[in-house]
Amino acid sequence: MRNGTQEKCKTGPSVPPAMKAAMSKDGKANKPQRLFGKQTHAVPGVSREAVINQVLGLQQAKEEHLAEFQFRRVRYPFRAPMVFDCRFNGAAEQIVQGRYQAFLNTFYDISVGLRKTGKISCDLDLLTPDMVRILHECQEQKLTGNGMGIRLMAYRNEIAERVSEDLGRNATGDVIRRMGLGDQIVLATIIQAVEKQLGAGSVSVAYDPIYPGLEAIFRMARLRAVPISPDINLADICDEDVVIIDQRRHMLEHPLTDGVPCFYGEKVGDPGRHALWNMGWENSLPDFKVGHPRLRPSMGDIERAEKLVPKGQRFVVCQPLELTRMNKYTPPEAYGAVLQTLDVEHILFGCGPGDVLKLERFVEQIGLPSRFRTGIVSESLGAWTALIGLSAHMVTGNTSGMWLAFSTNCPLTILSKSDKTHGTMWNVKPSWFTPERWDSIRVIE
Repeated sequence: MRNGTQEKCKTGPSVPPAMKAAMSKDGKANKPQRLFGKQTHAVPGVSREAVINQVLGLQQAKEEHLAEFQFRRVRYPFRAPMVFDCRFNGAAEQIVQGRYQAFLNTFYDISVGLRKTGKISCDLDLLTPDMVRILHECQEQKLTGNGMGIRLMAYRNEIAERVSEDLGRNATGDVIRRMGLGDQIVLATIIQAVEKQLGAGSVSVAYDPIYPGLEAIFRMARLRAVPISPDINLADICDEDVVIIDQRRHMLEHPLTDGVPCFYGEKVGDPGRHALWNMGWENSLPDFKVGHPRLRPSMGDIERAEKLVPKGQRFVVCQPLELTRMNKYTPPEAYGAVLQTLDVEHILFGCGPGDVLKLERFVEQIGLPSRFRTGIVSESLGAWTALIGLSAHMVTGNTSGMWLAFSTNCPLTILSKSDKTHGTMWNVKPSWFTPERWDSIRVIE
């Protein structure tokens, strides 16, 4: 089923009652049952009627230049019933990375201050036992540069051991390519478009419930999503005539091998169409618009968002922190200049729970005049999406907030610039939207 192979099985018109039996609340697998389709005998083997031979594909990856893979394809049948296997690789490692990054956000600030002044200046609740221990070791052993980096990577492995114990599944300190929230929203938009084309009830999704953000995105997308442990082979719980679309690798990685540039995506300037190309479907959804995800917060999320601002108060939301681009081209002064052009003086800045301190420093560096009233919120994805929808305007970079905002009618200003890692494929373009929506979007390069 992996690296360009495919499995087929059958699904019914709605999620069957067996869903809850196949996955306990903590995401661990129970005994495999048939979730998609009527009860039939399990079909042995990992894959059936593969669209391309896996062994041959791996040999080609080793022996041929990567450029050849702009022509070597995987083509999944575009027909109902269909199951997207979105149990992305490295779910546990993403949790490790999240905890490690939250630690680093505080550690570097404290260690720099300690070296300059000999004093620790921070809130006491940030001085966890681990923080104190590692700061002491680095100071006692005079670790800087590579030496400090090695010590911090050892701590990352400590975090991995704890995550393994917490989850009951193996977690390593390895860095595995992350399906970020923007990636997840693009994929959810594709799945929505496929279901619209094939008919209601034609598509189901299997996902790993511990993957950060994924459950919330699929819930807001109103997809028929079933939590299933990555240890379960979908062939054992599916009938034979459903097409399983393997999305366990990153959706932009070539299905046959690693390291292939996004030739098609860069050519057409659209990450969604590149993901469709990887499935062999670049001509199957001619009207696809990647800038129109349909994400609907729950009533609870909307009520939570309404409590964060006074009733009738006009406000702007801003999500400036770029996790992967590191705000290289969108520094605080750029946000300060843009925010002051808007005719709204109440601004709510948003971020994830591990980035609050970083955002507080960023807002201080923006240095808005005293007439502006600012606040920082760290809410659930649903509540933040609802807050965006209630706002008069959003200002963001190339962040998850940008993709969440695409699902609303909120006017949007995007600070964006190409970088070597992402190329031009992710640059916002008019072709992503209907003309009406594009008229409400301003992109500042």
